Amino acid sequence: MFGSPPPGRAGAQDTAALLRSIDARLERIEARLAQLDPLLDAAPGALAMLGDGFDELARGLGDMDARGRALVALLERATRPQTLAQLHAGLDLLESAPGLVAVVGDGFDELSRAAAERGLDLNAVVPQLGRVLEGALRRVADGQLADLLESDLLDPAAVAALGSAARAMAASHGQRDANARAGLMALWSATREPSVQRTLALTIDFARRFGAELSTAPALNP
Repeated sequence: MFGSPPPGRAGAQDTAALLRSIDARLERIEARLAQLDPLLDAAPGALAMLGDGFDELARGLGDMDARGRALVALLERATRPQTLAQLHAGLDLLESAPGLVAVVGDGFDELSRAAAERGLDLNAVVPQLGRVLEGALRRVADGQLADLLESDLLDPAAVAALGSAARAMAASHGQRDANARAGLMALWSATREPSVQRTLALTIDFARRFGAELSTAPALNP
C-alpha cells in the first residue's frame, strides 16, 4: 500500500516518541527534586537543633535512662494479669455506680420517711451533723481533742459519775414543782437523809481534790 510508511521507519518513530516522553518525565521529576533542595540543605541544621532541644529537655528532666526503666517497669506492672483483673473489677464498679447511687438514694429516702414518721427531720439533722463534724475537726487540729483523750474525763469512773449526775438532774427537773421553796431548815433537815449525806461527802472530797489540782495548775489559779 502506497500510504503506509515502511515498517522500520514506524518503529523508529515510536521509539523516538517514547524517549521524548521519558525525557519529559525526567525533567518534571528533576524540577520537583530541585524544589526539595532547600529542605535537604536545611535538614542537618534542623536535626542538630532537634537533638540540642532533646538534650536540653533530658538535662532538665534528669536521668532519662532511669525514667525509661521506671516507665518500662510501670508498664510491666500495669499489664500483669492480676492488675488487669483488678482494673476490670474497678471498671465494672464504675459501670454499676449509677445503680448503686440509685439504691443508696432510695434507702436514704426510705430512712427519711421512717424518721419523719417518728418526728425526726433528717433534712434539719444533716446540716447540724456537718457543723458538729466541723467543730470536731477543728478541735483535732488545735490539739484539744488529744488533751481531752489524755485527761481522765473519759475514765470509766468519771463517765459513770457523770451519768449518775445526769440521771439525777433529769429526774429532779422532771418532777420538780416550780412553786416549791426551801430554806435553811429544809436544808438542815435534808442533811439527816443518807442519800444527801453521801452527796455531801462526795462534794467535800471533790472540793479537797479539786483544790489540790488547782494548786498544781498555775494557769487555773484565779
